[in-house]
Amino acid sequence: MSYDSVKQNLGYLIAGAVIFSALIAVVFEVYSAPNVKKSRFGVCHGFESFYYQQTTNYTSFMSMQECIDSGGRKP
Repeated sequence: MSYDSVKQNLGYLIAGAVIFSALIAVVFEVYSAPNVKKSRFGVCHGFESFYYQQTTNYTSFMSMQECIDSGGRKP
């Protein structure tokens, strides 16, 4: 691989790296988000809840049942 061919493909390499990084960030965000958020008021919000995205002060749980068992309630 010569220097000229690397120089010609540098734009493609950079674009590929940016796209790959963006995809990794999206996957990380999706899998790192909790399944259920229990607000400071004790309300358990699943993904389908209108307030899920707005709830920022929360305890995370893997399931709605775990949240309810911890003393939470459904919205």
